[in-house]
Amino acid sequence: MATFEVQASEGWLDTGVTLVADHTKGVSIRAAGTWVQDPGWGPVEADGSKPNDSRYYPHIGVEGKKEWPYHGSGAKAGQLIGKWGEDGPPFAINKHNPISGESRADTTRTLRLMINDRSFEMDTNSGALTVTIALYDRENPNGPSQRWDRIAQRWV
Repeated sequence: MATFEVQASEGWLDTGVTLVADHTKGVSIRAAGTWVQDPGWGPVEADGSKPNDSRYYPHIGVEGKKEWPYHGSGAKAGQLIGKWGEDGPPFAINKHNPISGESRADTTRTLRLMINDRSFEMDTNSGALTVTIALYDRENPNGPSQRWDRIAQRWV
Protein backbone atom coordinates (compact mmCIF):
# COMPACT_ATOMS: atom_id res chain seq x y z
CA MET A 1 0.00 0.00 0.00
CA ALA A 2 1.00 3.59 -0.54
CA THR A 3 -0.58 6.61 1.13
CA PHE A 4 -0.69 10.15 -0.24
CA GLU A 5 -2.06 13.48 0.93
CA VAL A 6 -3.84 15.13 -2.00
CA GLN A 7 -4.10 18.88 -1.40
CA ALA A 8 -7.22 20.65 -2.66
CA SER A 9 -5.30 23.81 -3.58
CA GLU A 10 -2.74 22.10 -5.80
CA GLY A 11 -2.86 20.67 -9.29
CA TRP A 12 -2.18 17.10 -10.35
CA LEU A 13 -0.18 15.06 -7.82
CA ASP A 14 2.02 12.47 -9.54
CA THR A 15 1.97 9.44 -7.23
CA GLY A 16 4.56 7.50 -9.21
CA VAL A 17 2.23 4.48 -9.02
CA THR A 18 1.79 2.52 -12.26
CA LEU A 19 -0.68 -0.05 -13.50
CA VAL A 20 0.38 -3.67 -13.46
CA ALA A 21 0.33 -5.68 -16.68
CA ASP A 22 -1.58 -8.62 -15.18
CA HIS A 23 -5.29 -9.21 -15.73
CA THR A 24 -5.53 -11.08 -12.39
CA LYS A 25 -4.50 -7.97 -10.42
CA GLY A 26 -6.21 -4.69 -9.72
CA VAL A 27 -5.32 -1.32 -8.20
CA SER A 28 -7.58 -0.22 -5.36
CA ILE A 29 -7.77 3.54 -4.66
CA ARG A 30 -9.48 4.67 -1.44
CA ALA A 31 -9.92 8.23 -0.19
CA ALA A 32 -10.84 9.55 3.25
CA GLY A 33 -11.33 12.99 4.74
CA THR A 34 -12.79 16.25 3.50
CA TRP A 35 -11.61 19.25 1.53
CA VAL A 36 -13.12 22.54 0.45
CA GLN A 37 -13.67 23.25 -3.25
CA ASP A 38 -15.96 26.24 -2.70
CA PRO A 39 -15.56 28.26 0.52
CA GLY A 40 -19.24 29.22 0.37
CA TRP A 41 -20.27 25.56 0.21
CA GLY A 42 -18.02 24.13 2.92
CA PRO A 43 -16.22 20.79 3.19
CA VAL A 44 -17.02 17.86 0.90
CA GLU A 45 -15.89 14.25 0.78
CA ALA A 46 -14.05 12.57 -2.09
CA ASP A 47 -17.29 12.04 -4.00
CA GLY A 48 -18.09 15.78 -3.91
CA SER A 49 -20.91 15.39 -1.38
CA LYS A 50 -21.26 16.98 2.04
CA PRO A 51 -20.37 14.62 4.92
CA ASN A 52 -23.36 12.68 6.28
CA ASP A 53 -25.69 14.16 3.68
CA SER A 54 -27.08 11.85 1.01
CA ARG A 55 -29.07 14.53 -0.81
CA TYR A 56 -28.12 15.54 -4.34
CA TYR A 57 -27.41 19.22 -4.95
CA PRO A 58 -27.72 20.12 -8.66
CA HIS A 59 -25.21 22.98 -8.51
CA ILE A 60 -22.32 20.56 -7.91
CA GLY A 61 -23.03 18.59 -11.10
CA VAL A 62 -20.52 19.48 -13.83
CA GLU A 63 -21.22 16.70 -16.32
CA GLY A 64 -20.73 18.05 -19.85
CA LYS A 65 -19.10 21.29 -18.68
CA LYS A 66 -15.80 21.21 -20.55
CA GLU A 67 -14.04 23.82 -18.36
CA TRP A 68 -13.81 21.17 -15.61
CA PRO A 69 -10.95 18.64 -15.74
CA TYR A 70 -13.41 15.74 -15.40
CA HIS A 71 -16.78 16.45 -17.01
CA GLY A 72 -17.86 12.94 -17.94
CA SER A 73 -20.62 10.77 -16.53
CA GLY A 74 -21.49 11.68 -12.95
CA ALA A 75 -18.93 14.53 -12.76
CA LYS A 76 -19.19 16.72 -9.66
CA ALA A 77 -17.32 19.72 -8.38
CA GLY A 78 -14.98 18.76 -5.56
CA GLN A 79 -14.75 15.05 -6.27
CA LEU A 80 -11.43 13.20 -6.32
CA ILE A 81 -10.31 12.50 -9.88
CA GLY A 82 -7.37 10.71 -11.42
CA LYS A 83 -5.65 10.12 -14.72
CA TRP A 84 -2.89 7.82 -15.98
CA GLY A 85 0.03 9.85 -17.29
CA GLU A 86 0.32 13.53 -18.03
CA ASP A 87 -2.06 13.46 -20.99
CA GLY A 88 -4.43 10.65 -19.96
CA PRO A 89 -8.17 11.28 -19.80
CA PRO A 90 -9.43 12.16 -16.28
CA PHE A 91 -11.76 9.74 -14.52
CA ALA A 92 -13.75 9.81 -11.27
CA ILE A 93 -12.30 8.08 -8.23
CA ASN A 94 -14.68 9.34 -5.52
CA LYS A 95 -14.27 7.45 -2.20
CA HIS A 96 -13.20 4.15 -3.78
CA ASN A 97 -12.33 3.00 -7.26
CA PRO A 98 -10.95 -0.47 -8.02
CA ILE A 99 -9.14 -0.50 -11.37
CA SER A 100 -8.55 -3.81 -13.14
CA GLY A 101 -5.14 -4.68 -14.50
CA GLU A 102 -4.77 -5.62 -18.14
CA SER A 103 -2.33 -7.91 -19.90
CA ARG A 104 -1.41 -5.04 -22.25
CA ALA A 105 -1.51 -2.23 -19.67
CA ASP A 106 0.78 0.73 -20.26
CA THR A 107 3.05 0.45 -17.22
CA THR A 108 4.92 3.66 -18.07
CA ARG A 109 2.04 5.96 -17.13
CA THR A 110 1.83 7.02 -13.50
CA LEU A 111 -1.34 7.73 -11.56
CA ARG A 112 -2.06 11.42 -10.96
CA LEU A 113 -4.67 12.68 -8.49
CA MET A 114 -6.48 16.01 -8.06
CA ILE A 115 -9.67 17.70 -6.90
CA ASN A 116 -12.16 18.27 -9.70
CA ASP A 117 -12.02 22.06 -9.96
CA ARG A 118 -11.35 24.68 -12.59
CA SER A 119 -7.71 25.85 -12.65
CA PHE A 120 -8.59 29.51 -12.03
CA GLU A 121 -10.39 28.59 -8.77
CA MET A 122 -7.77 26.32 -7.19
CA ASP A 123 -6.34 29.06 -4.97
CA THR A 124 -9.60 29.26 -2.96
CA ASN A 125 -9.52 25.55 -2.11
CA SER A 126 -8.33 24.15 1.22
CA GLY A 127 -7.86 20.85 3.00
CA ALA A 128 -6.63 17.49 1.80
CA LEU A 129 -7.75 13.91 1.33
CA THR A 130 -5.75 10.89 2.46
CA VAL A 131 -5.57 8.48 -0.46
CA THR A 132 -4.46 4.86 -0.06
CA ILE A 133 -3.49 2.79 -3.09
CA ALA A 134 -2.99 -0.98 -2.99
CA LEU A 135 -2.54 -3.80 -5.48
CA TYR A 136 -4.95 -6.69 -4.95
CA ASP A 137 -5.64 -10.12 -6.43
CA ARG A 138 -8.90 -9.92 -8.42
CA GLU A 139 -9.47 -13.66 -7.90
CA ASN A 140 -9.09 -13.28 -4.11
CA PRO A 141 -10.06 -9.65 -3.33
CA ASN A 142 -10.08 -10.26 0.44
CA GLY A 143 -6.57 -11.71 0.41
CA PRO A 144 -3.38 -9.79 1.18
CA SER A 145 -2.60 -6.73 -0.91
CA GLN A 146 0.74 -5.58 -2.26
CA ARG A 147 2.30 -2.21 -1.52
CA TRP A 148 3.99 0.34 -3.80
CA ASP A 149 7.74 0.65 -3.13
CA ARG A 150 8.46 4.34 -3.77
CA ILE A 151 12.21 3.80 -3.97
CA ALA A 152 12.13 0.80 -6.31
CA GLN A 153 9.13 2.28 -8.16
CA ARG A 154 7.31 -1.06 -8.31
CA TRP A 155 4.72 -3.20 -6.54
CA VAL A 156 6.15 -5.58 -3.90
